[in-house]
This record gives sequence, structure tokens and C-alpha cells, in this order.
Amino acid sequence: MYVTSASFQKTAHTLFIDPSEDPFLDHYIETVSHMSTKDIMAIPKMNDDEFLRYIFNNNDSAARGIQLRVDTSVFDPLRDDQLIHQTDIDKEWETLMVSGPIVVGYMGNLMVIASKRDFPFHAPSGYVYRYIRYPNSFRATLAQVSTEMTNALMGAHTAMDRIQLSIKQVPTHVKTALKLITSASDAMLKSMLPRTLESVGRLATESASIANSTLLQFNQLQDLLGEIIELSASTQSTNEADIERMKEQRKNATLEQERLKETLATIKNQYDQSKSNLEIARKQYAEAMAALAASSTPTIVPARSLPVDMIGSAIGIVFDGIKAIGCIVGLCKNPSYKVDNTKFENAMKIAQTAKEELERAEEIHNQHFLLQLAEQNELAKTMNSMALLDLSQMSTEEIVQLLLKATEQISLIKEQWAHMIQFFSKLAAQAHSTQQIIVNDFVGVIQQAQTDNLLVDPFDREFFVEMLIPSATTIESGAHLLFTMAKTYYAVSSQHMINQIAGINKLSVLQTDEARHAQLQLASNTTMITSLKISQLAQERHELYLQEMQNRQAEYTTYINNLVLFELEETIG
Repeated sequence: MYVTSASFQKTAHTLFIDPSEDPFLDHYIETVSHMSTKDIMAIPKMNDDEFLRYIFNNNDSAARGIQLRVDTSVFDPLRDDQLIHQTDIDKEWETLMVSGPIVVGYMGNLMVIASKRDFPFHAPSGYVYRYIRYPNSFRATLAQVSTEMTNALMGAHTAMDRIQLSIKQVPTHVKTALKLITSASDAMLKSMLPRTLESVGRLATESASIANSTLLQFNQLQDLLGEIIELSASTQSTNEADIERMKEQRKNATLEQERLKETLATIKNQYDQSKSNLEIARKQYAEAMAALAASSTPTIVPARSLPVDMIGSAIGIVFDGIKAIGCIVGLCKNPSYKVDNTKFENAMKIAQTAKEELERAEEIHNQHFLLQLAEQNELAKTMNSMALLDLSQMSTEEIVQLLLKATEQISLIKEQWAHMIQFFSKLAAQAHSTQQIIVNDFVGVIQQAQTDNLLVDPFDREFFVEMLIPSATTIESGAHLLFTMAKTYYAVSSQHMINQIAGINKLSVLQTDEARHAQLQLASNTTMITSLKISQLAQERHELYLQEMQNRQAEYTTYINNLVLFELEETIG
């Protein structure tokens, strides 16, 4: 018996994670991410003993030159990112909630059939069984399928819990990185920053590995079902197209995984070249900024466009190659140069762009919600049709059709786990590239200055600050979306899926037709109730989404109107 805790129910029925349970809501990170480069560069550096106490005591207020604040301005990237990508976050648990009950339902039917009929498989002469362990018993083989299905679905559930526990550690490491960048001595930064970002990469890589292990479980289940289908009587002619389609799906999925591995390998192989290119960019930046500072006529130099263009190009050196991996839950952007949003023209443009992005996201979510309701209706139809099956009259061909349908649903679940591998691989690549290229280059500059008994050139430090802070906050944004996705998936699965999985093996030992029909009816009723609850949950979350989205857009509208009014008053004087 599995018990759903109140916290799981609460998470499933809310859009945003409770601030008390969201480790990504951190005043220090928020403050530093909003500071100008000039203000960050002016922060006094601590000696090593003072900095270590500052880190280990986690006393954010101890930093000189940083006044912690709860940001009251309209700009809130974490909130906007989640609203924009909420559809992608919800797709993960929605696929499980549609395909999972169908798979359980099909397998329940098959187990009931197996309790009434048993027969051996008939393989061609010389055939070596690859996945079936009990070729002399269809009943025992279905018990094997049931066990592996339970392992896969339960494995998916526990894997998502492990993933959320790993990813919730990311903001702590990002915060340490920002403290090192802003307040540590060169020696301390050189010692600790590489290991701090390495920890972020390790957590993301571990999460990708957990997702990959789950995918392998579903692969194993699908391979077993495929062998049963191939060896069942009359399948080679009637179901040949379905079998070939299954093989093609598996082949394509394998190719996608291979392409991801090749892309990651290519990115790593380009680290040295990227670091060399970044070194050139750093020197050009330092020379340009020195020339600008020394110029008696600074208006000749396009001062405003200089850092934007040069830092933007430098960030591209590090992160453009990572685009080949794809997006993190819909989030595809590179780190970007931090624009001063206190300037009227910048603030107006940023607010208008953010509002337009939210409007587009709302339209996408509305379309997806209608699609999700249609999928739930199809689930209800499927479960109704299962309840009407006359299992005493089913032919082997009809049994194979059930197996094929179950396999199709498992393929859909597999696709979502393949996406998760991609998400966490992208996050790991961002962290590793930041560490291997930007941080290692910064460490090299510090090392050279120490060798020459000199201080690090202020323009060099400014260049790396411009690179590292948006890189760290972009990593945090992606990790926050993944944490939200994992926490929601686990909460919904805890509330609606786990109880359905447990106990399916007992169906194969039912002794009477009365017991079989009663169990099938019970399973059908349970699934229908679950389907209704899921539809209600989707409706509830959609309404919450629309409310949050409308409130957020209203905030931007008010902000834009106030900006216009303020500018008008300034013009009139």
C-alpha cells in the first residue's frame, strides 16, 4: 500500500513551487544578477580567512558592497521562464498519466487471459531466445513482462525523485560561484571556482545517467514485448507492418542517442580551440577598453556597443556549439550580456519583449490543454473498450494486438525519458563548457599574474565577470525548470500512478471467470476514476496558469504605461 503525502498533493495542484520548498529563490543570486558590472567590480575583496567564514557560515549579509534585496521591480526571469515553458514542463507528467494507465490496463487484461489459458511459444528451428526466459509458458512470460513493466514504471518514479534531489543542489553551487567571482581573492578564486562549477556539471551528468538507466529499463521491456509478438502465432503476416514500425522506432531512438553522444564528444574536443579563441577575444576586449579609457575624445569610440558586441561574441565562442544538443525544457537561449534595465529605452524594450513572449506562451498552452483533454478522452474510450472485451473468446491474434498497443504506449513514455537525457546533457554541457573554457582561461590569467608578481588587470577581471555571471545565472535558470519539472512529475506520479502499478502480478493466478471479470471491472473503474482526476488536475492547473499569466502580463502593462508616463513628464519638465 502506497501512501500519498499531503506535500505531493499540494505540489501537484499548484503551478509554482511553494517558496519555502524552492531552493532556487535566493535573494543573494537575485541581487548579484541585477547588479551592474561597475558595481560588482567595486565590491571589496575579502582576505582568505574572512571569505571562508563567509562561505561556511552562509551569511549573505556579511558581504561588503552588496545590499541584499527582495527585488520589487517587474523583471523576474525565473518566474517568466517557468510561465513561458510551462507547457514543456507539463508534457512530461502528462505522457505518463495517459500512457501509464493504458499500459497497466492492457497488461491487466493479458494477465487475466494468462490465468485462463497457457501455451508454449513456437520458435523456428535453431532460434535462440534473447529476452523470453520461459518459452514453454505464455503465462510465465506475461508474469515476466509484468515484473519488468512494474520495475520500469516504479523505476521512472523513483528516478525522478533522485533527479529532483540532485538538481536542488545546483543553486547552492551557483551561489558559491557568484560569491567567489564578486568577493574572493584571486588565489581563492583560482582554487575554488573550477571545483564549484565542476560540481554543477557532475550533478547534471548524474541526472542524465539516472534518466538513461530508466530509459534502458523501458528498452528492455519493449524488447521483451517485441520478441513475444514476433514469436506468437500468425504474427508474421498480419502484424508484419506493426513489427517493422516498432523496429524502426527503436532504431531511430538508438540513432538519436548516438547523435547526442557524438555532439557531446565534439563539444569536448573543441574546448582547446574555444579557449584559444576566447583568449584572443579577452585581449581584444582589454585593449579596446584601455583605449577607450585613455581616449581624450571617448565619443569617437562607440562605447555603448563595444562591450555588448564583444562580450556577446565571446559568449558565442563558448556556447554556440552547445545549441546542437537542443533545449532544456523548451529553454534554448545562450547566456546574454547583462543590459542595464534602469535605462528607459532598455527597460521599455525588455518589458515589451517579455510581454510578447508571455502572450505567445499563453496561446501555446491553450492549444496544448485542448490536446491534453482529447488524449484523456481517448484514454477513457480505450479503457471502456477493454472492459467490454470477452476474454474467454480472444484469439491469439487479438492477444497480439493488445501486446502491440501496450508496446506503442511504452514507446511514448520512452520518448519523454529520452528528452530528459537531452535536457540534463545540455545542462551538464553548459556547466562543463563554462568550467573548461571560461574558468580555465581566467585561472590561467591569474596564474600568469602571480608568476609575474602582478595584480590581475582590471579589464581582464571585468571581461571574465561579464562572461561568468550570465553563464552562471543561465545554468541556474535551466536547472530551475528541470527541478520544477521533476518535482511536479514526482508529485503527480505519487498521487495518481503508483497505486495502479502495484499488485498486477496477482491477476495471473485468478481461478474463476467470476473473479477474472470482477478484477477487470475493478481495474477499469479505477482507471476511469484516475482519468477523471487527471482531467480535473489538468483543468485546475490550466486555470491557475491563465490566472498567473494574466496577472504577469498586467504587471508588464502597468510597468510599460508608467515608463511612458514618466518619460513624458521628464520631456515636459
